[in-house]
Amino acid sequence: MVETASASGLTLLSYHCHSLTPSGVSCVGVLLESHISFHTWPEEGVITLDLFTCGSGELVPVLPLVQEKFSVMDDKENDEVEMVWSHVLRGFWRMILRMLF
Repeated sequence: MVETASASGLTLLSYHCHSLTPSGVSCVGVLLESHISFHTWPEEGVITLDLFTCGSGELVPVLPLVQEKFSVMDDKENDEVEMVWSHVLRGFWRMILRMLF
């Protein structure tokens, strides 16, 4: 989480993590620009990552770092990591673009 925020040019103000029973972890970080969180379900092989900002920095270049840090290969042969990315420009941008064009 710390490396992802730093590589994004974001300011991580604080973060907190909880270990879950029987396994897994949930972490949330407060950014000067908004927030970041991730949650793991090891028994399902799932990790979710949320990174929200109201800053002007582009987050798409950070995706390779996130993939490197959060991809976990199983010991089985021919097992591939399936990554599903969903990034959406949210907020007032659509309204601003309509007003400009």
